[in-house]
Amino acid sequence: MQTRDRIAQSSVPATLGVIGDGWTLSLLTALVGNTLRFEELMKVLTIPRSTLSTRLRHLIDHGLIAPHPYCERPLRFEYALSERGAALLPVLALADAFDVEHGGQPATLRHAPSHGAPHPLRAVACCAACGAAVEARHVVARYAPLPGPRAAPVTTPKQKRVSRSRSARKPLWRARDVLEDAWAAHVVAALFMGAQRFTELLDATQAAPNIVSERLQRLADARLLRHVTAAEREREREHDAADHDAAGHGAAGQDTAGHSAAGHSASERRAAPSVYRLNARGLALYPLVVALIAYGDEGRRVPSLTLTHRCGAPLRLRLSCAGCTDLEYGVPLLPSSVSFAMQVDLCATPTPT
Repeated sequence: MQTRDRIAQSSVPATLGVIGDGWTLSLLTALVGNTLRFEELMKVLTIPRSTLSTRLRHLIDHGLIAPHPYCERPLRFEYALSERGAALLPVLALADAFDVEHGGQPATLRHAPSHGAPHPLRAVACCAACGAAVEARHVVARYAPLPGPRAAPVTTPKQKRVSRSRSARKPLWRARDVLEDAWAAHVVAALFMGAQRFTELLDATQAAPNIVSERLQRLADARLLRHVTAAEREREREHDAADHDAAGHGAAGQDTAGHSAAGHSASERRAAPSVYRLNARGLALYPLVVALIAYGDEGRRVPSLTLTHRCGAPLRLRLSCAGCTDLEYGVPLLPSSVSFAMQVDLCATPTPT
């Protein structure tokens, strides 16, 4: 299955089509553990009235927010996350954790454990089976065609003109910046799925070359990926070949297939183009990606892929708080113990670390 087909059948694009907007993510975060009225949301988010009205209607229509009347004359509502909206907690918590750890942002969520004092939430994702931290290198993904009609080709991400204009200026330091830029999210997804060459990324995203180039540059500027040149790949191959020879594999410069290691390397060097690779900061987005997959697959009740952790168990996320005391650390995070920290400015400019 090609990468573009994997992206097409993934549930993540549909999820980001609903929540992948800066104001929408801020609104969902503000309602974690809270029931707020319209004027309260305006004050907390410093959001224009018309923008808030539009986002509320959007999230109510998609079943993520539930309005509850608190006054009949005139009819007025307060708003809370629905059951489906509350299920986004792993996504919101892990995005927040990334922004705190890698984006220089204050925590927007607060954890009130059963023991100890309330404190800023520092969500960490572990394998529910073995308790190990979730890392991309420890997970194997298996893709299979979904039942029913063949997956449709990747569709062009739809972004409002204001979003495109804003995204052209906005750095991608925070997780939420990546989530609200549809093309950047597509590029990151393709990189996690194994695409590395520019032509592979073009095919995977079905985007115009200038769009992919611009997103790659911004992702590199945000230290989420690095461009590995052909010369650097040559040096990597030479280093690997030297390690191979030092380990005593083959004899007299011959590899195990009986070919000259030097000749084999020279052939590969001529055919090796530059590639793009996620670095440590980019790979730190992986738990968030897994949370998005889990949320989307649960919504449509059909898994888009199977993830297996290195412990041998199907990967299921278990969230805990790294800011807890030893008594509470590692204890599964209870949704009822998490709420939005009202004093936090969700629109603050990030200071990357």
